[in-house]
Amino acid sequence: MLPTLESGDLIWMRKVRSPELRRFEVVLARTAVGLTTKRIIGLPGERIAMQDGVLFVNGQRIDENPTVRKGFWSISEGTVLPGAYLLMGDNRELPERVVLMVDRAAIIGRHTGSP
Repeated sequence: MLPTLESGDLIWMRKVRSPELRRFEVVLARTAVGLTTKRIIGLPGERIAMQDGVLFVNGQRIDENPTVRKGFWSISEGTVLPGAYLLMGDNRELPERVVLMVDRAAIIGRHTGSP
């Protein structure tokens, strides 16, 4: 995810202190099964859809980093809940589809970009 994380990679994260999070930022989030590192795809209140691996936000096509393995997912349009974020991994060629909507409080770390 930096551009893409591989299993076993180590990255620096900082505790999230400010409420501002940005699209495509790599974050660490608490989920029901533990911690996960994913990329922010959707912000609160946005309409998100995916057609054949292409991301749409509020009806507009969004160009992602070319290293994202887009695959051919199609996801019907839905709205990110207020105070929540939509998270997704970069390897979308896998048959498992991991798309998470998490509350802002569940996001506990963000990638710093440097050691």
